Amino acid sequence: MSKYVKTYVTAFILAFAVAAIVISIQNSRMNKILEGNFESLHERTCKSLIEHGYNRYVLQENEDIAAAIETINGAPLTEEEKYEQFCCYITNVNAGVNSSDIDSPLVGGVAAADVHAYYDSEMNSIMKYNSLMLVRKLSNDQLSSDSKDASKAMVYYTYQDESLTEQMNMIIKEYGNKIGKVVFHVRGGYIKDHEFVPAKLSFYSMGEGGVKSKEKELYTTAEDREAMEADGYSYYEIDDSFLIGDTKDDSDSFVVYCGEIDSDRQSRVDELIAESKKLKGASEGGRLFVRKKAGVFTNEYFSIDEINLEGEEDVFYAVTYEKMNFLFDLMSYSLMGGHGLLYVVLIIAEIIGAVVLAVAGGSIYLYVTRHRA
Repeated sequence: MSKYVKTYVTAFILAFAVAAIVISIQNSRMNKILEGNFESLHERTCKSLIEHGYNRYVLQENEDIAAAIETINGAPLTEEEKYEQFCCYITNVNAGVNSSDIDSPLVGGVAAADVHAYYDSEMNSIMKYNSLMLVRKLSNDQLSSDSKDASKAMVYYTYQDESLTEQMNMIIKEYGNKIGKVVFHVRGGYIKDHEFVPAKLSFYSMGEGGVKSKEKELYTTAEDREAMEADGYSYYEIDDSFLIGDTKDDSDSFVVYCGEIDSDRQSRVDELIAESKKLKGASEGGRLFVRKKAGVFTNEYFSIDEINLEGEEDVFYAVTYEKMNFLFDLMSYSLMGGHGLLYVVLIIAEIIGAVVLAVAGGSIYLYVTRHRA
C-alpha cells in the first residue's frame, strides 16, 4: 500500500472515529429527550384516563356529570353498572390509540404504534374489546346553562358477538392501511339494560374522488321488531355512521366500534408484561419503565404503573407502550416544536465535515512530510 493511500485511510479512520463519538453523544441526549416525551405525553395520558374514568363513573365525584348520567340512564347506576360503564369509557377513549399505526415510506413499514391497556389487581384486562357501542349523551334541550360539565356525561350500551368480531376482523384485514376509507352505517337498534343490538349494520368504502362502493350488510343477532320487543328490548331510533378509530361524535347518540389490539402489538405487550414481573424489584413508586432497541433506528418504550386511588381498595395497572422509528421520531419531535430536523441536518453536516477533515488532514500531512524531506 502506498504512503498516500495509508495516509488518507488513517485520516478517514480518525475523522470518522471522532464523528462517531460526537454522534453517539448526541444520540444519547436525543434518546433521553424522546424518552421524556414518552413519559410526559403518552404515559401521563394513559394514567390520567383511568383515574379520570374511575372518578367519573365509579366514585361519581362530579355531581353535575353524575346527575346527567342518571338522567340519560333513567335511573341511578348500580355498583356493578358503574364499574362496567367505567370499563366502557376507558375502552372508548383509547380506541383511536389502540386501532391505528403509522406507515412511512421513509422507513419502509410501520413507523409508529402505540398501546394503552388497563388491568385489574390480578392482571386481568378490564378493556371491552370487540364492542360495538351505542353512546348516549344529553340533548341540547336537556342541558342546563348552569352546568357545562353535564355535556361530558355519556352512557354506554354494548354489543359483543363473536360473529360480528369475525366479520370486523376480516374487513380490517382486507383493507389494511386503507381501513380509514371504510364507512360503517347503523340504522336502528334495540336496547335492554346496557345491551345494544343494531337492527341493521352495513359498510362501504370511499374510493378516489369520493366514489362510494356498493354497500354490504353485516350479520347481527337482531330479529324482527316484534320478536325483539317480546324479549324485553326497546326499539331505539338511530341513523349513524362511523369509522374504525372514532371515539366520539357531536350528536347526542352515536355509535363507535372498539376493536382489539392487533396480535403483533398485543403479543409484544404480553412479553413485556411478563418481563416486568421478573423486574418488579426494580420498580420505583409502583412504576416500571423499559426501553429497548427493536432495530437500528427503532426504539420501544414500555411502562407499567400501579394505580392506587386514594381511599379505594381497587388497584389497577396502566400499561403504556410505544414503538417508534428513530428517524420518524425525530420528524415528529420537530413538528411538536423541537429540533428533530435540525438534529438530522447536524448529523449529515458532521459526516460531511469528517470527510472534509480527513481529506484536508491527509493532504496537509503529506504536504508537510514531503517538504521536510
